[in-house]
Amino acid sequence: MVIHHDGILYPCCSPAVFDTILKIGSIRDYSLDELKDKLYKNILIYIIKKEGPGWFYNQLQKKGITSYDKPYISTCHLCHELFKDSFVIELLKNEINEYHEKMLSKI
Repeated sequence: MVIHHDGILYPCCSPAVFDTILKIGSIRDYSLDELKDKLYKNILIYIIKKEGPGWFYNQLQKKGITSYDKPYISTCHLCHELFKDSFVIELLKNEINEYHEKMLSKI
């Protein structure tokens, strides 16, 4: 995790993440412990850490969404494209919830 110069906590240090919706919160609004808790309880971040951003890409492929079929120069580039706005999250809301339920059932 990284706290950017503006006080926003992000899940990684890639400059690509600073222009995405993957903001966890601000150090001005939450304690560091609260931010860490928010980070570790965030299902999107969990999926990215556990499966990689390719999981989201593959789910889009299964739905026939081809607008992300282009070459990416890195995992960071793909992650930026997927999370530059909430479009992908809205499209995959059911799949994300199913993943979450599956993970909870293993506890």
